[in-house]
Amino acid sequence: MGRGVALNQAGWVVLIIGLAFLVYEPALSAGFIWDDGRAITNNPALQSLGGLWEIWTGQAEPDYFPVKSTVLWLLYQLFGARTSPYHVVNIGVHAANAVLIWRVLRRLSIPGAWLAGLIFLVHPTHVESVAWVSECKNTFSTLFGLLSLLAWFQYQRDQRGGKYVGSLVLFVCGLLCKTHLVILPFVLLLCSWWQREPSHGSSDSIDAERERRLMRMINLIVGGLGILAGIVACLQIASARRSPTAGSGSAVGLFRPGHVPAAFWLVAALCLIAGTLGVLASLWAHRFLRSRSLPRALAFFQLAVVLGATTIWFQHGSAIGEYQLPVGGVPSRLANAGKATWWYLFKAVSPVIVWYEMPDRPVESEPEAQAVIAGTRAANPAPTWPLGKLTTWPLITIYPRWRVTPPVWYDFLPAAAIAALFGWVAIRRNGRGRGAFFALGYFLIALAPVVGLLKMSYMRAAWVADHFQYLADIGIIALGCAAGALLWRRASSSGRWLVAGTATVLIGGYSMCTFARAADYESEYTLWTDTVLKNPDAWQAQGRLGAALLARGDVRAAAIHFAQGVRLKPDDPDGHNNLGLALVSQGQVEEAIAQYRASIHLKDAQFFAHANLADALAKQGLYAEAIIEYRAAVRWNPTLVPLLFRLGSVLLETGKIDEAIAWLEKANTLAPNQPEINATLARALSLRGSSLEHVHP
Repeated sequence: MGRGVALNQAGWVVLIIGLAFLVYEPALSAGFIWDDGRAITNNPALQSLGGLWEIWTGQAEPDYFPVKSTVLWLLYQLFGARTSPYHVVNIGVHAANAVLIWRVLRRLSIPGAWLAGLIFLVHPTHVESVAWVSECKNTFSTLFGLLSLLAWFQYQRDQRGGKYVGSLVLFVCGLLCKTHLVILPFVLLLCSWWQREPSHGSSDSIDAERERRLMRMINLIVGGLGILAGIVACLQIASARRSPTAGSGSAVGLFRPGHVPAAFWLVAALCLIAGTLGVLASLWAHRFLRSRSLPRALAFFQLAVVLGATTIWFQHGSAIGEYQLPVGGVPSRLANAGKATWWYLFKAVSPVIVWYEMPDRPVESEPEAQAVIAGTRAANPAPTWPLGKLTTWPLITIYPRWRVTPPVWYDFLPAAAIAALFGWVAIRRNGRGRGAFFALGYFLIALAPVVGLLKMSYMRAAWVADHFQYLADIGIIALGCAAGALLWRRASSSGRWLVAGTATVLIGGYSMCTFARAADYESEYTLWTDTVLKNPDAWQAQGRLGAALLARGDVRAAAIHFAQGVRLKPDDPDGHNNLGLALVSQGQVEEAIAQYRASIHLKDAQFFAHANLADALAKQGLYAEAIIEYRAAVRWNPTLVPLLFRLGSVLLETGKIDEAIAWLEKANTLAPNQPEINATLARALSLRGSSLEHVHP
């Protein structure tokens, strides 16, 4: 019997893994997209052994997710910039998560656990987390979170200290992949409530005394680490306040010169408070807390606060920086949270609407832009199935925004409705509403960090995103599958056929939609074409599609999309710079110069806009102005060899030979044996009466 059960379970695991690679087959050959370049291909920290130091000291990326970055570092060392291995790993981890969800739900005695694992595997909203390599932080953090939960269950069963420590370590690993996992301590308590764990055990038990000693030691260690983190944060703040240039010399360089935002004080206070409470808990918690689950979860809460505060530190200091997010005050955020919660609930229940043709509607106001869109639509038909062309809608990489500020009275109705629904379920939590309370409670807990109550850098693009609900979907999927399993048990023979048929159609339909959606992530071009077709007001999508078209050599179409992006987001310096590049490629140098100047006016600290403006001015023969811009570009990037070479060349053209030689020599030192640099330097030296051999023996 035991061997038969094991073989049956192994069969389910093989089915889940096989189905994962089948529905995500289009992603296996996909390229890198969006911020994959910054995280992988253009990330120097992944290219050397010393990069590990940068990763773990917070110098490699805007966020502090060192475990995720270490995995990417290892993959880069093994496979370089080949994309397939990254996708294979991420799909495999997603499949592992589906298996672990099945195991966790079985451990909680929730019916329909295997079906929940399958639905989670093929749910179309999860494509963004699986096919987008940078979002492996979602899949990896979920993997560690589920493993931590299983280790917690094992500790509850046998009370072996190693299982508790293992659960805690896995939790830390998950937080260091993505701090959305700060929800886990609340989930632990919710699971303990669901399992109806006894409130306390015998105080005379030897095991109880051993557990108290373990809790004291763990809380003392974790509390001390929290206090240490708070002290380090205070020292960073004090250093920034003393010197207006402290930010650039600090360990992570997160402060703007001479300014310390309130968020950093909050981070320091949270770390100190969490650490102090941890130390106090190590001394007295067992005397006041009768629940066995809460003392066990205290260390998890402390770690969640400290590493959650670390994410706030990095988000405000680096990822968000000086960018002003239009999220409004507390009322606006509450209204936005209510809308986002219903939005995610709808997407969990009904993630896609399927059309067999792309909806025929104008997506741009200008006739020329409509022609370009029509061309991209014709060049990117939807995947063909026996029933026709399948198009997933409304799965979009960047969703349209709704208004959040200033809020009016009816903007608070969604939040009031979700509160009323949860309250109604909570009243019935000890009766028939027990399962609904557990599932909805988990769903709301998992969404709390991402519904807009806290600022996130992604809010530059949209209020909501598919990858934000990767964790939260588990609750709604489990509730639906449990309901289906109960119907199966109570149904007649014909009723069981209906339940089985519904589940089959659901899995099949989701699998087809996931396959189609994964194909959108084939490349930057396919992804942003799909996004612009569905949400033409997404300024980032317009800019990214323009860049993809420019890389393909379609300069005219690229210029149109860059122009659309600038129209939608006139204060985006990158948009103006990119539009300038496209205009130069079309020979419209004067118009390009105007765009470069607009980019620099919005943000001076960008060497590429100054360099591009200098190149355009030099094309027009305006060498004096070009030299000024080249100098500005070199000030921001003093080691870029092509920039140094162009500055030296223009100085040579204007007769400033000595200064030209200085810049050309610096370029030659940084990049020796470059024929063009050597030839230009030799010409400059000959004009001055020197020789190249004399300067560089």
